[in-house]
Amino acid sequence: MDFDFYYGLQSQTFSFYRIPKLLFTDSRFSSLSAEAKTLYGILLDRMDLSMKNGWLDKQNRVYLFFTVQEIQESLGCGKNKAIQLMKELEKEGLIERKRQGMGKPSFVYVKNILSCPELEYKRFKNQTFGGLENKLQEVGKSNPNHTDYSQTDQSQNNQSYPADRHSEREDRETDDNVVDAIRKREDYCRYFREELGIDVLKAEYPSNADMLEELFELIVDTVCSSRAFIRIGKEQLPTEIVRSRMMKLNAEHIRYLISCLNENTTKIRDIRQYLLTALYNAPATISTYYNQLVQHDMAKGLI
Repeated sequence: MDFDFYYGLQSQTFSFYRIPKLLFTDSRFSSLSAEAKTLYGILLDRMDLSMKNGWLDKQNRVYLFFTVQEIQESLGCGKNKAIQLMKELEKEGLIERKRQGMGKPSFVYVKNILSCPELEYKRFKNQTFGGLENKLQEVGKSNPNHTDYSQTDQSQNNQSYPADRHSEREDRETDDNVVDAIRKREDYCRYFREELGIDVLKAEYPSNADMLEELFELIVDTVCSSRAFIRIGKEQLPTEIVRSRMMKLNAEHIRYLISCLNENTTKIRDIRQYLLTALYNAPATISTYYNQLVQHDMAKGLI
């Protein structure tokens, strides 16, 4: 086969499977084969279709159906290899299958790799928070009891009441929730700063550095949202669908968005909502935008 070269912006006209960089850069996935990583990207793509079809279980988790035959066709491999790759992903905890029996296909749940495992959680907690218990102890020392132990029975002051234990348990749960929320945001910040190449984009567009930081923060805010629905344009969409669309974003989408914003001459009333809608639509509209640019340049004889 004799393929032609790429000219101008023609390389932007493809649609792509998304394979997270973490699968290649994080040592936790070093034992995962390249074929299994590719299959994970294909399953992520299929999950998008499931969300559009509203395939959510009672716990609001997205599921999909992907048969062994479909894996064979997608990867051009044999049946045994397809089965082995699914087992490989399952062993690594990247997918979970729920069998239906009676010859029906299994439910497949694609797991979120940004949910750090226990070891990463411990490392993050120790480095970032410096030991939450130590801080709580320091607070206790800075607010002494002032009880005169020479005049009061110490055993009475040290009694542990059920209400006190319940309150302490609630405090610990609250602390854990705060830790989890901050850990989750830190993970997403690291992921998107690398995936979007924010620092590189700032060097390319120095006059848009503030805008890039705002877009970055807006993306992280959105994927970390605990709300059930997020407004996109005039619609209220399930947060999982919006989050999935944000996970598709890359540096090219941000470049495209900057170009559109720089070309815009109309007054924007709600800039945050405008940017959020633009980010959501970027993966779906970028190809059309660049196709039009290519056609325009070809008509002008520029390419």
